[in-house]
Amino acid sequence: MTVAPFHKISGHVTVTQATNPPLDVVIDVTGSYTNMTVGGAPVHVATIRNVPSPLLGAPSLEMLVVWDENWQKGTAWFSLQIGSRHIEESDAPVVVEK
Repeated sequence: MTVAPFHKISGHVTVTQATNPPLDVVIDVTGSYTNMTVGGAPVHVATIRNVPSPLLGAPSLEMLVVWDENWQKGTAWFSLQIGSRHIEESDAPVVVEK
């Protein structure tokens, strides 16, 4: 395994889930990523958190994403808190919306 230095990352995360009530939230995020080679395949690993909000009940997000070589898809683990609702998922699919 080869690991490169960490770099900064920022953007928006959209979390949707077919639950009752349905979940559809967009969160501004920031974090860091590094490039790795695992088993001969290059991947990008990002640790992401939401940009802190002063609003009471605003979403709180922690996420770890393993992206493919082209940054087009990946797999994530995340923990999301919105008010009293807590959601934790692993092996969640990640895609880039264009």
